[in-house]
Amino acid sequence: MSDLIGAHQGNGDFHSSDPTKIHWGKFNLMGRFISSTAQCQARCRIGNDYNFPERNAIGELLVKRPVMNDQVRLRTRS
Repeated sequence: MSDLIGAHQGNGDFHSSDPTKIHWGKFNLMGRFISSTAQCQARCRIGNDYNFPERNAIGELLVKRPVMNDQVRLRTRS
């Protein structure tokens, strides 16, 4: 993603020597970054590499139990 942002911010939309022509290299480069990212996302959705079994005990630790109580919260604000 940072490559896409860099390509967009680091290059003008129009050719420097002729402002009537778009900077084709910039948009070509951005298209390749977007295509590559879309392919990676598709592989993640199709594959089983990120299909983790649900672990209820870990989910309970993350969701149901507070990270800090009110006393700790008040001390950190001071």
